[in-house]
Amino acid sequence: MKTKKQLRLFFLMIALAAADKLNAQKALADSIITQELLQHYVQALAHDSMQGRYTGTEGCEKAAQFIASQMKTAGLSPLNSSDSNYLLNYTIERSSGNITAANVLGIIPGKIADRFIIFSAHYDHVGNADKHQMPGQFELSKKDRIYNGANDNASGVAAILAIAQYFKLRNQNDYTILFIAFSGEENGLLGSEALLKSFTNKKNILQVINLEMLGKISARNKKPFVTEGRSSYGFMKKLNSNLTKMDAGLKNNFFQNDWLSTENNFERSDNYTFAKQGIPANTIMATTGLDKHYHTPSDEWHTLNYEEMTTVVKAVALACSPMVITKN
Repeated sequence: MKTKKQLRLFFLMIALAAADKLNAQKALADSIITQELLQHYVQALAHDSMQGRYTGTEGCEKAAQFIASQMKTAGLSPLNSSDSNYLLNYTIERSSGNITAANVLGIIPGKIADRFIIFSAHYDHVGNADKHQMPGQFELSKKDRIYNGANDNASGVAAILAIAQYFKLRNQNDYTILFIAFSGEENGLLGSEALLKSFTNKKNILQVINLEMLGKISARNKKPFVTEGRSSYGFMKKLNSNLTKMDAGLKNNFFQNDWLSTENNFERSDNYTFAKQGIPANTIMATTGLDKHYHTPSDEWHTLNYEEMTTVVKAVALACSPMVITKN
């Protein structure tokens, strides 16, 4: 029979092992999710050569190829390992002629192959004022007519690429993790709708974490926020609870509820495609459409706050870490 002293020592050893594990997670996040990495991704995606990444254009295709190359470099698996293709094409029907577009998908297989956690972000934007099809979006500028969409949503794509590296190196996921960059979001969530149609059993999707406009924290709100609705309530509390357990060094209640419900943010991004089907799906945001650079040519890489962005992306990675294992 163990003495009280032996029991205390036993539980102390368990506590120390748990603390070491949490410290290792934080150290891994610190080493991978850096300002330099996130800025590199944003600058590449928000470059003038992408011509505003309007869905179905050469610039958007170029962005998709860049994202696919980064997924491959990170060691993610394509959907079909036989052809090494990370792009999933779909068709947008138009009276003027059909458009071919693509989502980009990379996978970290889990021990439970048919249960999925999804990290997503849309990579398309509204194009440029000279060529593209959304005139209602454009505030014309004599100096710059390309809408590079650094915050909306190169920042979200940069986040999922960095988080993918974190989970790949951590290598402890029980569930299969999908990292998806959607096109067609600005046209009405078309990319996510096309993707979801390919799932034969939608109940196997356990949670969708959609990332949108993370490049700086709104001065009015001062914290990133989570959109919730329908089947998706309670996600924000889970994120904050996980951060508290990890002692991540962040403020209590780091994530807040959507403070601008009048903007209907829950239904405006790709999480909504999944939520309509009863799948838990939320969007994490740091900025809203009230930002002065939103859908203007001034949404450039240098207007973002990469220190704030890095803090938010690390928090997402750490808070979601318990969600990819069955013990959670």
